[in-house]
Amino acid sequence: MQEEILHRLRPESIAIHYGYLPQLSEGSAIPPVFDSTTYIAKSAQELERKFIHLRSGRKGELVYSRLGQPNTQILEERYAATFYGSTLSEPESLLTCSGMEALALTFDAYLRPGDLVLYNEPLYGGTFGHLKWLEKRYGICLQSFKNADDLAEMNPSDALKLIFLESPTNPTLEEVDIEACAAFAARHTSMRSDNLQTLLVVDNTFMTPYLQQPLSCGAHIEVHSATKYLGGHGDLVAGVIFGNKKYIAPIRALRSQRGGTIDARRVVRLAKSLETLAMRMQRHCANATQVALFLSKHPNVVNLRFLGMLPEHSEQFRIHHKQSCGTSGMISFEVKGGLKATRKFLNKLRMIMLAVSLGATHSLACHPAVTTHSGIPAAERKRMGIPNNLIRLSVGTEHYADIIADIEQALDSA
Repeated sequence: MQEEILHRLRPESIAIHYGYLPQLSEGSAIPPVFDSTTYIAKSAQELERKFIHLRSGRKGELVYSRLGQPNTQILEERYAATFYGSTLSEPESLLTCSGMEALALTFDAYLRPGDLVLYNEPLYGGTFGHLKWLEKRYGICLQSFKNADDLAEMNPSDALKLIFLESPTNPTLEEVDIEACAAFAARHTSMRSDNLQTLLVVDNTFMTPYLQQPLSCGAHIEVHSATKYLGGHGDLVAGVIFGNKKYIAPIRALRSQRGGTIDARRVVRLAKSLETLAMRMQRHCANATQVALFLSKHPNVVNLRFLGMLPEHSEQFRIHHKQSCGTSGMISFEVKGGLKATRKFLNKLRMIMLAVSLGATHSLACHPAVTTHSGIPAAERKRMGIPNNLIRLSVGTEHYADIIADIEQALDSA
């Protein structure tokens, strides 16, 4: 697929065709798997030139698979073109071996001892734990905020380097105004005395770039656990980072040094998943809407949280419809009866799998307080709105009536 016709195609078509020329691979309709460790140069001078290119953090040269390989290059170009090719200047994406590595590479590429990170609460437990580790190990300073209004009241010094968001939050599904946070970052940048830039980084795992595009809202870097919806089938672990090439370059250089790359066979599976992302997300959203409607009427359910059922004219409703075009398949709710009833409900599920992770074709139920967020002290979990009876439900692509039937029988026995 040639660059000159990119802007004539819609994202669903770009996701299938862009970045690969069959004539370069014996006419194969889909990219073959390149398992080679190393790539041969035509001359000593060419190999020297390639290393100069790679040290700059730029993409495009094949030398050694830790530094880059054909399957990875194809999918990175395809991701960037599919989601940001028509809206962002010089978009790039970067694949990593896991979602946590995508986060860690971003933090490590930009943060130095003494830097301040502002983050919204709650965060995924693994992200929160890593930030706390950076605080203890490297002297990174941390300060939390609840929403963009809370952020706007802060007056941080030049120490502020990075603002980190989850929107919606994991697992409470609270929306944060990305555009307002980006405006705050821009204002802080303009007032700095050190001429550095205050970065806005957004974890967009729950929504995917199909439903929400933080970079189009003013964010500088977007990270994903591609293990979730982008992978979509529960059969791989991966991460991806999006941004303008100037923001990706230092992260790419660090990935090459540290080795947080992804193997070719996982990349091929991710590429196949990209081709079906739009269809899967539509089904996830539709199924989750039906499940949420059922839960909203069940007497054993309280504090239901679903992006498709936000109170009309509320601030959360306004933010969601401003920056998103769908709900994803995520729902959270509390089971009446406390921890004992919650455990009983989980143990009674038959089709829905009891496991961590999310975003797969199979529905998954998770108990955040004792699993994904158990590393957060109980008092902080309570303050963040994560009680012991909270369930995080990742609604899959099964028939929605079967999902509801399983939930109903489990709730009725809880």
